[in-house]
Amino acid sequence: MTSGPKISGNPYIGPRTFRREQGRLFFGREREARDLSARVMSERLLLFYAQSGAGKSSLINARLIPSLQKNGYAVLPVARVSGDLPSTVQAVDNIFLFNLMTSLLDKHAGDPTRFASLSLKEFLAGLSSEDGTTFIFESDTDDEPEPEQPATPTPYVLILDQFEEIVTAHPGRWQERTAFFTQLNQALLDDPNLWVLMTLREDYVAALDPYKPLMFNRLHATFFMERMGEAAALDAVRRPAELGGRPFAAGVAEKLVDDLLQVRVPGQETTIKGQYVEPVQLQVVCYQLWQTLTANAPLWQASDMGKKPVEITFEDLAMAGDVNQALEKFYDDTLQDTLRELQEASIAGDVGERQLRSWFEDELITEAGTRGLMRQGDETTGTLPNAVVRKLQLHFLVRSETRSGDTWFELIHDRFVEPVRSSNLEWKQQRRLEQPWIDAAYSWHESGDSPETRNAGLLLADLNLKTVLADTAGQQFEPVVMDYLDASKTAQAARDQEAALNAERIKAEEANRTAGQLRRQRVALAVLAGVTGLLFLIAVGQALMLDKANAELSTANADLRTERDKVLQQNDALVISGDRLKDERNRANTNERAAIAARDENRSLTLADRSVNAAQVEDGLLLARAAISATNTLAANRALLDALDDGYRVDALDDGYRDGTGEFTPYVPHDLLDLEGATNLRSLAFSQDGALLALGDKAGRIWLWDNAAGTLISDDAVANGSKGEPSLVFDPVRSRLASASGDQDNPTKRAHDLVLWDLEDPNVPQATVLASNQPSIWSLAFSPDGNLLAAGQEDGTVALWDLSGSAPISHTLPGRHADWVYAVAFDPQGQRLASAGKDGLILALGRYRQRRAGLTDAGRARSLGQRRRLQP
Repeated sequence: MTSGPKISGNPYIGPRTFRREQGRLFFGREREARDLSARVMSERLLLFYAQSGAGKSSLINARLIPSLQKNGYAVLPVARVSGDLPSTVQAVDNIFLFNLMTSLLDKHAGDPTRFASLSLKEFLAGLSSEDGTTFIFESDTDDEPEPEQPATPTPYVLILDQFEEIVTAHPGRWQERTAFFTQLNQALLDDPNLWVLMTLREDYVAALDPYKPLMFNRLHATFFMERMGEAAALDAVRRPAELGGRPFAAGVAEKLVDDLLQVRVPGQETTIKGQYVEPVQLQVVCYQLWQTLTANAPLWQASDMGKKPVEITFEDLAMAGDVNQALEKFYDDTLQDTLRELQEASIAGDVGERQLRSWFEDELITEAGTRGLMRQGDETTGTLPNAVVRKLQLHFLVRSETRSGDTWFELIHDRFVEPVRSSNLEWKQQRRLEQPWIDAAYSWHESGDSPETRNAGLLLADLNLKTVLADTAGQQFEPVVMDYLDASKTAQAARDQEAALNAERIKAEEANRTAGQLRRQRVALAVLAGVTGLLFLIAVGQALMLDKANAELSTANADLRTERDKVLQQNDALVISGDRLKDERNRANTNERAAIAARDENRSLTLADRSVNAAQVEDGLLLARAAISATNTLAANRALLDALDDGYRVDALDDGYRDGTGEFTPYVPHDLLDLEGATNLRSLAFSQDGALLALGDKAGRIWLWDNAAGTLISDDAVANGSKGEPSLVFDPVRSRLASASGDQDNPTKRAHDLVLWDLEDPNVPQATVLASNQPSIWSLAFSPDGNLLAAGQEDGTVALWDLSGSAPISHTLPGRHADWVYAVAFDPQGQRLASAGKDGLILALGRYRQRRAGLTDAGRARSLGQRRRLQP
């Protein structure tokens, strides 16, 4: 049982890095803490590395710094070399030194431009602190009097955390890394009281090799911390719970650690027990477990021995779920708690769950799937109000870092990247189910490449559009949904204008009909006026009425023309609005392409830089090739040439090349094989010793070429008796060649032979027909020992021939493709066979045992198979 007073609240910190004041809750790393402390005190420059997520930063904060201070060392604030320039600084000599300096100082340290050209030695000489925690910088030119120096200067330690950022951050300023190491080394040589500890991820240790000659100890002093083992994990699980007053029942902590140790092996559905536990996963699962315990459950219960603590049981453990579920639940619960608190405090504004989730996924997570930094502005951090971001920080989903007066935010830990994406995807799918109009927006977006080519029938209209616009007034949505709403409003405006024009047309037609009737009446009255005066008077009255009707008709026509002019103006405005919208979309597309190009160029520069610094030639070649694939930059091409130069260096003055030893070998001109009568050559195969070259054409003929003599030695071999493209493969052990053919025009035609050629005398090949009148055979492969021959067939099956005895034995392997088998291949040990087919599947056949004939069906190979669909 852990001694000391019990604590209130959750004794597990969750996905955060331990702070010094949380050292009482830090368990499982006592041995590493003791050894690291002794190592730091014995080495003035030490490289501390471990795998990502092993808990380096927590060990430094909770154990190392207190231990060093207890032993008389002053410890500077933990520093970083990454980060962008503050808004008030235009340029600096060395971005890495500038970030180191500003990360050591208090946020009120003054104008950061003072450090733009300052050397590290000058900076360290001007550091001072009254409390040993907060540091300020005072240069020699400051008016303050120099403090009185102690008789025995206190040694002080500079800790550079996440030091892999020296090679991952600012790839375009890679030239400044050398100056950084040079200045750091000079500061160590000039100040015997300076100690430096660099912490970084294990996979970046080799990247520091080019800079080792710049350091006085060549970075030979290192300390490696393994990931958390089972015993340490049990300690980290049990002891905080004991401090919280609710210990684990017998076997429960062991069951929890066993679950955390489970790993999945590729190709297996079940998990196995691994060697290590991820500390972040342990903290989150334990944090969630503690949160799910009944809030009002008593800490003590009566027993025969008096009162005893209420223990954590297996039922409690089952409530927390697995690691991914715990991380996703922590993320989901935190979002809901944050939204509720924002609403209660009336500071949420227009911020909703969609905007929170988009902020995490689109702004805190990069396209490469890593954490990104977001600088806090005057009112917002990215697209989120600062008040909301501070709430998220209090819930430990994000963390902040202050540098030169600027505050930067990032996701609390790398381990949250995939849970955030998975939770957001599930939320989006559920949202589309619950809100059909949003699902329609995505369906509309996916129906074409532009608004003009998309399905207009999916757009909102009339009452549906008015309802959605009223319900979502003032809200911001993702670009797909906003484009959908804009297109719906544009289409509705066009329909409304067309309806207004039709109404005016109907009104004009009605006025024309009325005028026609009045004209006809006027003619009739004029005739009657010639007959009688009374009718004349009536005609006069009708004429007056006709004049009035004509005036009304003129007024109606004028109104119609006015309305038509308005409609034409609205149409012109609509066209202008559409053109403006199209221009804005074009600019957005241009900006997006420019951003993608910049990202690809940045990636190319990063990979090129890593290629130059790679320790192995092969790694350098692969990284340079990846850099060129990202963007064909000058740096990428230079990196590729440098990588090639490490192995084979082409000398432009010599017609040849020099190998790694400097020996010169001339280039051999290409040989041109002119085979008379050979047309449409479709297959080639070299014998194992390279002495023979077999060639096959579309008609099924086979040529044998003697490479040493440079002559044709045989041209009468035929893969089969009909038209077909031969597959050729040499036996890797014996002087044998296997041939088969497939007819592309009629693959099911049973007119193809599988032939084994004895080439002891290549001039007279001896044929053994293994199978005749077969459907098309598309591929062949010998096992490494030459005892087995595999044939991929048109019907989706793979035939296996045992050639080790006096008589060949064949059988069809279990499992089959839905269509043609295009390729078969053995592994180098001959223990596995793989086939690939037209159906997009790979059939992997593993570990079989071959027996000779003589006992029932024991000659068949027994195998286990698993289908795997190829990802596009």
